[in-house]
Amino acid sequence: MIDPRPLWDFGDPAGSEARLRAAMAGASASDVAVLQTQVARALGLQQRYAEALAVLDGITATEPEIRVRTVLERGRVHRSSGDPDAAAPLFRDAVARADEAGLAGLAVDAMHMVALTLTGREQLDYTRRILARARGSADPAARAWTASILNNLGMAHSELGEWQGALAAFEEALAERRAGPDAE
Repeated sequence: MIDPRPLWDFGDPAGSEARLRAAMAGASASDVAVLQTQVARALGLQQRYAEALAVLDGITATEPEIRVRTVLERGRVHRSSGDPDAAAPLFRDAVARADEAGLAGLAVDAMHMVALTLTGREQLDYTRRILARARGSADPAARAWTASILNNLGMAHSELGEWQGALAAFEEALAERRAGPDAE
């Protein structure tokens, strides 16, 4: 299935939406479904929540990866719209589905979203578990989350007033970004 990551610019969700929609032309049905999940994500980032949910509601594909992506993006839309209580069980469901299908990268992505619904020490501990899983994974898509998870770890430390832990995590995230393809 298509990897939608190269079509994304998170600083420009409208531009990303246009690229994702353009990529649907001539794509297989499975690839179109993957791209639709990402269109929904782009719409959510533009605060067009009803449109995002409508796109997700229209996805009928049943392949495991598409089901994981659909549940994950539905959770993101709910979280972005200010309803983390509706998002949390969707993220947990996405983790379970991804694990069942052997989709480590999507499992780590969904776990990172679960962590964003937690607070305090629970968020910190869960984020550490995600980091260990990402770093220990044989899947490059799971390992690619390392810098983002380190940033989230820094934020969790910061929210607890643990400034040294926050600084260490942020510095490690920066080093990870500089070492990888996401240096910008």
